[in-house]
Amino acid sequence: MEVLSNSQSVVIDKEDDDNFDAVDVWLSRGEFLRKLRQLEQEDEAERLQAAEADDEGNESNDQGCSTDSCTLDYPYFLQTNSKRNIYDDYKHVNYTHVNLGLFGNATEPLVLQQDRHVGKGGLIWDAGYILADTLIQRKEWSLLGDKPQRVLELGAGTGVTGLMLAQAFSLAQVHLTDLPQLQPLLETNLVQNKLENATCGVLEWGKAAVSNEKYDVILGADVVAGIYSAPALLKTLYDQSHENTHIYLSTRDRLSGIMDDFCQQLRERFEVVEKRMPCSDNRNPTVYIVHITGKRRAQ
Repeated sequence: MEVLSNSQSVVIDKEDDDNFDAVDVWLSRGEFLRKLRQLEQEDEAERLQAAEADDEGNESNDQGCSTDSCTLDYPYFLQTNSKRNIYDDYKHVNYTHVNLGLFGNATEPLVLQQDRHVGKGGLIWDAGYILADTLIQRKEWSLLGDKPQRVLELGAGTGVTGLMLAQAFSLAQVHLTDLPQLQPLLETNLVQNKLENATCGVLEWGKAAVSNEKYDVILGADVVAGIYSAPALLKTLYDQSHENTHIYLSTRDRLSGIMDDFCQQLRERFEVVEKRMPCSDNRNPTVYIVHITGKRRAQ
């Protein structure tokens, strides 16, 4: 037996040579960090391109505001973006607030604050909106019955995914989690939107759960972008679920190869791991969803 240190301690059985080779590659931290750095550079190039397009568009912006101080009207953006096709995740980085519109029977729009100073987690990403919008439009909750659903969001960031669902489904009890540095932003968005069926707290992947509570639904938008924490993410998904839990992860297809490897790991722990195409007003063609359910018993 050999123990490798890679932000998490993982035990590998060398007797299974086929699996050892695959896991050894999987846990190669340097390789994945280089891949993530490459993706960050691609994002930066896209951001600069989108910023140039925004500068041109602001000259005739009928919203009458500058990106440095205004709240972005997200439904309006989606309507106009059908012609511009801007899907860079940094396209809204200079907006301090994003008005996402109304969901369910809400009478006040869901408005979220962004904070680019806390990193990527402080921004609203397409994958987060698309995941929630897809579950809302497809009425996934109708498949789970009328009882209140316990929902956990991992890597919540601004809270966009969980808070959209909390507003749309009043029976859902949504708990948003992320690292300590994201808690002030999550708390601000909770307080400002007055959603009584949503809470937030710290949850670090791979560590012991704060409680033994299992959730009916687990959400994760772009969580696999931190792929070098994959063993920790897998442990948390397994530990926080029960045999009937439905897990929904959204990601971009630029990570498809890495996600395929992760799905192979998931299949060892869950009966159903399936790729789904989204159904959302955000038409980003690079985002897809993975649905996971059927927790296997621990060996």
